[in-house]
Amino acid sequence: TNYNTLFFEGQCTYTNNGNGPIQFGVGTNSGTSYTGSTEVTTTLDAYSFDVSNYTGVVYVIVSASGYQTSTEGWWKSNAKIYNMWLE
Repeated sequence: TNYNTLFFEGQCTYTNNGNGPIQFGVGTNSGTSYTGSTEVTTTLDAYSFDVSNYTGVVYVIVSASGYQTSTEGWWKSNAKIYNMWLE
């Protein structure tokens, strides 16, 4: 409560030529489901979420994905969050 926007600075880095997207979001439980999210790109950038409608405990969720190919093994992605703040 008393905050309208959640900001963070971050980026997605890929390994093994992977291309799984990073999702960053907020949710009302500590699981992997979130109610607001954005895809994070490979360029270090600032992102924001409107959190004015949330009350009580809110969780910040970062989800990195990957997948396995039959010829090239696992493709995976990494999330890097450098800074986070509320206003």
